[in-house]
Amino acid sequence: MPLSNDVVKHTISGLCGVVFGIAAEKGRVHHPTVIRGQMDFSTFTMMKMFLGASAAGMISISLLSMLSNSTRMKVDEARSRFLSGLKGKGLVCSLLGGGLLGAGMTVAGTCPGMVYVQVGSQLHNALFSLAGGFLGAFAYSVLHPTVSALTGSTLYSGKQIAGSRDYISTALPLAAVLVCSVFALEQLQPSNHSWGTNILATPSWPPYIAGAVIGLLQVPLVLFVRDTLSTSTSYFTALSQGLITPRLRRAFPHLAGYRDASWWQMLFVGGAILGGFLSAQASGSLTSNSPVSQSQALMGGAMMVFGSRLAGGCTSGQGLSGIPLLIGDSFVTVAAMFAGAMATHALLF
Repeated sequence: MPLSNDVVKHTISGLCGVVFGIAAEKGRVHHPTVIRGQMDFSTFTMMKMFLGASAAGMISISLLSMLSNSTRMKVDEARSRFLSGLKGKGLVCSLLGGGLLGAGMTVAGTCPGMVYVQVGSQLHNALFSLAGGFLGAFAYSVLHPTVSALTGSTLYSGKQIAGSRDYISTALPLAAVLVCSVFALEQLQPSNHSWGTNILATPSWPPYIAGAVIGLLQVPLVLFVRDTLSTSTSYFTALSQGLITPRLRRAFPHLAGYRDASWWQMLFVGGAILGGFLSAQASGSLTSNSPVSQSQALMGGAMMVFGSRLAGGCTSGQGLSGIPLLIGDSFVTVAAMFAGAMATHALLF
């Protein structure tokens, strides 16, 4: 008896999450010192991984666009789904949301997707970042009508740097530029890693390799889930399960809208927790210390999830998916994210 589409979709989502968790832990970008270190340019580990993932994502989506009509249609569907999540957003949301997301990343030393990897690897105070993320999701849901009124919904244009017809001719040269940028950063600051015969037991991988592995996850996600890599919606989907009565759902209408949404993301982040645990356990790096205090984790977690929803996506969604899809809003959000993160680091640390 053939498996149902939902079973396949959710199984693939969970497996992709495991790979994501392993690659993120091995790339070391789940650690607060690496994230904060990027913001004062003392280390380029995060940037190498981000550029590697973006380049691999562009190459993956380009290959799917060329492979067949069927795969191209799935890419178009995933792109349309991404753009639908930006409706009601615009320049103001991208700038403010991206800036707040970046500030929260520096304060908490994490990002919405990496929180799950931190929880799995039992990083100190990771649960406070997770709790802060749920707090930010709740706050955004409560304030959503006010936020929407202030930011306006008419600014959204859905502008793409390149649509489906000219995507490949734009994405592949840009991917080459990103690869060259990684090479230049590697020459400037060589990665500290050591490959062993057991890659799972190896403490760290080159960040650009870990990033490429994450970028390649776009292939199974597009083919089987008809979506692209993202994680921030999972906070809202999980939180909305607490609205068990009609009265609660009427009291929190925005949050109630997530009760049946993005369940594949829940399987994905669950897999990320497992992947982070398996990777850290294999290399003996479970329960690592963290420079982030409980209050910083809680506050930063709330800031970054609130900001990610305001912007229409987090580091994974707007960064690792929006950039490879060549969505104009995503480039603005990512630029604002790094600007906010660097400014916060300069002010606080």
